[in-house]
Amino acid sequence: MMQKVLALADVPVLILDCQTTGASPATGNLLEIAWSLYGSSNAKDNGVTSYLVKQPDEEAIPPRITAITGITDEDMEAAVDPGKILKELRTVIKKLKQPPLCVIHYARFELPFLLDFFKRHGRRTTLPVETICTFEIARRIYPNLPSRGIRALGGYLGLELDELKRARSHVATTKEIWSHLIKVLDEQGVRSGDELRSLLLNKAEKRKGPLEYPLDSKKRLELPDCPGVYRMLNCKGRVLYVGKATSLKSRVNSHFRGRKRKTNKSFELLSQVTDIVVTECASPMEAALIETDQIKHYNPAYNTSLKAGFRQLVYYSADFKKASEKPSKKIFLGPFSSSSIVEDVVALSKSLTDETSFEGMLYGIDDGELIDEGVELFRECYGDMLDDDFSVDNLLLLGMKLFRRTRNMVRAQRLAALEEPEPESESDSEVDDIDESEGLLLEDATAEDVLARLESALITMARSFLLSKELTGLLNVEVAYEYKGKALKTVFKNGQMDNANRSGNAANKSRSHPWKGLAVSDFDRLRVLITEIRRMRSQGSAVKLTPENYLLSRL
Repeated sequence: MMQKVLALADVPVLILDCQTTGASPATGNLLEIAWSLYGSSNAKDNGVTSYLVKQPDEEAIPPRITAITGITDEDMEAAVDPGKILKELRTVIKKLKQPPLCVIHYARFELPFLLDFFKRHGRRTTLPVETICTFEIARRIYPNLPSRGIRALGGYLGLELDELKRARSHVATTKEIWSHLIKVLDEQGVRSGDELRSLLLNKAEKRKGPLEYPLDSKKRLELPDCPGVYRMLNCKGRVLYVGKATSLKSRVNSHFRGRKRKTNKSFELLSQVTDIVVTECASPMEAALIETDQIKHYNPAYNTSLKAGFRQLVYYSADFKKASEKPSKKIFLGPFSSSSIVEDVVALSKSLTDETSFEGMLYGIDDGELIDEGVELFRECYGDMLDDDFSVDNLLLLGMKLFRRTRNMVRAQRLAALEEPEPESESDSEVDDIDESEGLLLEDATAEDVLARLESALITMARSFLLSKELTGLLNVEVAYEYKGKALKTVFKNGQMDNANRSGNAANKSRSHPWKGLAVSDFDRLRVLITEIRRMRSQGSAVKLTPENYLLSRL
């Protein structure tokens, strides 16, 4: 009697995902593992089992991995011994039919870690399962899809993943991807495990012709040729990305043209976009201002700049000894966009005044003795100028002088080269935030390098202080300008665009502090306004501010 061949939908499989601390077992460890049974009548509704894996010698989690996964050293207090996890995983595998099948998305990355896991803790040289990679299946089913990563493919199917990479959510998504793929395979005549193996043995075809996007091209080709803000949506209506444009038609279509200079993140996004919604604006400046507000409102997964996140404005007392997230009569200096802008200067002040070791953060330099040499060099260079008064407010004044000196040098270089400052890019929010620590590691750092970092910290604080003054001056302002020969006007009241278009001269007299009740969204909106004013002026456009404000914080 011939054994009945089970359809793929009925074959019990183990869905599995791992998160790691490195790119390979040679550079990292298994950090998290999750799995779920799928495919039999009594297992379809099984939940997901997940464990944090105890690290060898209780190694700390690299900061980069914490940023990607959200897993902290405190979370690892609940981590489980690898041997115990492996024992439970083996028990689950025994429930599967022979040969036991394990479904993983992008197995090429996961398999070396799984094999290392079994070698170290299970004394096996091979895995006790046969693996099926949903990424490889998708390569054969969707050869022209821009991206087939788990987030892209999941989004293409209408699934939504958390921004943090966690094994539990990836298992849930892989389960849905597998369910979808076996239905498509069935339509293509691939209905059994052997037929699937044959499919995977065949080399995947290279992409032919143009990329295939889920968005109907007609929607983007019919967009208006005017300034505005556009929102990219997935099939469930969630906003994935918000951008601004001088021409909506040109800018949106540029996302879908060509492959050069596009990142994996771009292709991942475009694999999920099924609709475009736009807001037409009177000018690029209005578009830029509306963009920052919409990013705060929708919190799109694929925007990196201008998101509120956990950011808080910070205010300081006159001597910088007290700080608060809310302004008051005694704590009124600011707003500063981050406390880290001031903390290094406070640390320098304390080190110079109390003659103690510097306790700030100089990216790329962590040699305590070298830092102390640099602090002493700072004292030699500026002690007489400061009359040995190293209070924070006096260091701020020095920062102002250094900033003006730097600005004058930059301006002189621009004049000599007959160069004008480059305008801001049309879609700043598309570019990933710059990691200030990137490229700053100094293997042979000197005391002069430390001095330069300390001077840079003073300049950064001075610029931020000037910026706070500029932003405060723009809380209540009327901006008059021209765009394509048309006179336009935007009025701000207490940091927000006033739709009634009333005069912006009068401030709110009832506030004890001009920023009372305002937040990061207002700070970003006015910072965008400054950028747009400078952009228009750099292009030769006349911009009149009432009352007049002088923008001094830019080099």
